[in-house]
Amino acid sequence: MVLNDKEMILSYVLSIAKYNFSAYEQRVLNCLVYIAQQIIEGKQLHKDFTIQPALLDNLHIINCPLSIFAKNEDDRNTEEIKKALRSLRNKTIEYQYHPNPNSKHYIWTLIGIIELPKFDTRGRVEFKVHQEIYEAIFHFAKGYRKIEFAKMMSFESTYAMRLYEIISTEQKLHPYKIDTLRAMFKLENKYKQNKDFFTYVIDTAKKELDAHSPYTFTYKRLAGDGRTEVTKRGQKIEYIKFYPVYQDKHASKKLEETKLKKQVSLRFDLDVVVLNYLRENFAFSDAGIKNNLDLFKDCQKNLPDFILSLSKLKVKADAGSKGQGWVINALRKQLKDLEPVEKKAPIKRGKQAVSSIEKVTDNVDVMGVLRDITNKKTII
Repeated sequence: MVLNDKEMILSYVLSIAKYNFSAYEQRVLNCLVYIAQQIIEGKQLHKDFTIQPALLDNLHIINCPLSIFAKNEDDRNTEEIKKALRSLRNKTIEYQYHPNPNSKHYIWTLIGIIELPKFDTRGRVEFKVHQEIYEAIFHFAKGYRKIEFAKMMSFESTYAMRLYEIISTEQKLHPYKIDTLRAMFKLENKYKQNKDFFTYVIDTAKKELDAHSPYTFTYKRLAGDGRTEVTKRGQKIEYIKFYPVYQDKHASKKLEETKLKKQVSLRFDLDVVVLNYLRENFAFSDAGIKNNLDLFKDCQKNLPDFILSLSKLKVKADAGSKGQGWVINALRKQLKDLEPVEKKAPIKRGKQAVSSIEKVTDNVDVMGVLRDITNKKTII
């Protein structure tokens, strides 16, 4: 059995945790995330999965089909799966988080991934998970990631998996310090030269995402200020900035393109300045923006200055205590005002008269004049 097209939420805490797994080990962790996702959404687990608390310790017993860890339906590499379970038994996750975002206080935790793994030749796997793993997966105080489960499970490179997590976020992508990425991937003692890090980590992951993923990326090498692009040989590189790229040809056939694009990132449709203005000045949630996305896209495309239009509406909304519904209707009206007025056939009073009228009106922006008059009346 292979799970297909499952959207899951991966705890931001786990996405920045300092671990470095093989692809098979990552699939074991993804299995836990899938189970957590079903529980979060109140859905019933697939009949092939069972989860129950252990009686004598603070652990949870997971029993699932061996095939969930396979790369695809043809993958029968049971030795690699057993190797992954053995390795996970000896690995830990290290992470820290702030229970109160406004406080410097944080909690640091070091936990084992799984305990007592069992492999059954009839196609079953069982292992125990610490309570802390559950708390980490369900911990969303730092945000969350939405990723496509089947696509994530198919990646060969663990670096492709990790970078897919990063670029598929809804949060604003900021420049990453190279040393921070090394720590995230637990590569502090490997690929110490930036050239090697880009070749064997960044470019290797990009190559796989380019070939198979609905989301890949381009990137820029940045200097120590995190803003200036490094273009000359010999300049020191300290940061990297990722730019997500959507690839329609690799999109899921079951998750519609528009739905996937809207859920993964609004930035593919709207400028970040527009998004921030809608959020900060009109208190639009991402769900509210998505519900009116077509309208906002039309405004961004057709209004001469969308931000200026929003700022004028903001003044009127504050003055009249008007809500989001009023803003939506006002934007619709502005778009409607842009539609050309249906021209009536001129009254035939001789060719000379018609010609004179055409010459006068040829270069006049009639709608622009009307808007100017309306604005002046409003100001008065």
